[in-house]
Amino acid sequence: MATSTETATRSGTVTIDRTTSDSVRKQRRVRKTITYIALTITGLIFAFPLYWTASSSLQTWQELRSFTPHLVPASPQWQNYVDVFTTVPFARWMANSFLIVAITIPGTIITSTLTAYSFARFNFVGKNVWFILMLGTMMIPATVTLIPQYLLWFKLGFINTYVPLTIGSWLGGSAFMIFLLRQFILTIPRDLDEAATMTAPAPSASW
Repeated sequence: MATSTETATRSGTVTIDRTTSDSVRKQRRVRKTITYIALTITGLIFAFPLYWTASSSLQTWQELRSFTPHLVPASPQWQNYVDVFTTVPFARWMANSFLIVAITIPGTIITSTLTAYSFARFNFVGKNVWFILMLGTMMIPATVTLIPQYLLWFKLGFINTYVPLTIGSWLGGSAFMIFLLRQFILTIPRDLDEAATMTAPAPSASW
């Protein structure tokens, strides 16, 4: 009797375990399916602007101006890509963009990192005041400073040059990047700075 009772108990336990494992597997499958569906929908939403840009580039002027949007061009206008390089200096515009980016990105990274490191690690007079003033510049709309900046560069003789578009990145960087990097540097333990100083005494080693 004891043996049969133990066997029945074991079989019942095995059955319950199998049922539980099957239900867990089903729940995991349902969760994975829902996750995949959500990711697919999100991916399509983010990819739609790219598709719309490509589709619009192949449409006629009438299709672009029509009230009803056309997701697919009726007759793809591949000539549009030829016209954009022949009617306007599009290649020059692209070269200007790449050149400005190549100059401003290194400047922004270097100057923003130096400024953020100074705010995070060094103590100097008016540190908090300067930091608040720096953050205050983020609240000034760009349209407010547009005309004064133009007048300044006009008087300096830098209109129609790369200087107004690039020099700012080498003279302080971005206030947002300074704030972001400062908050990140504050999370780094100072023990790492001391270890870097022991390896190389120069302050630039810890930076």
